[in-house]
Amino acid sequence: LKKLWRRDMTRDEALRVALEALIDAADEDVGTGGPDFVRGIFPTVKTITRSGFGEVGEDEIRRVCEQILDDRKRSGNGG
Repeated sequence: LKKLWRRDMTRDEALRVALEALIDAADEDVGTGGPDFVRGIFPTVKTITRSGFGEVGEDEIRRVCEQILDDRKRSGNGG
C-alpha cells in the first residue's frame, strides 16, 4: 500500500491500490483472506470522500481483482 499510494488519487486508482494491498497481504499471510473467486467471496470496500461515505459494489470489486490478477499473470508476477 505504501509503495503505490499517493496524494490526490482518483477513486478508481485508490480502489485498485487498496485491493492490490489486500491481495499482497493474503499472499504473505495465510490468516489474511484474499478474494475467493470459487466461492464468490470478496472484500468489503467503503469509500470516504469530500462528498461523503459510500460502498463499492461487489461486481466492481470482482472486476478490479480480476484485472489485478490478469495483469500479474501477464507480467509474470504471480496471481
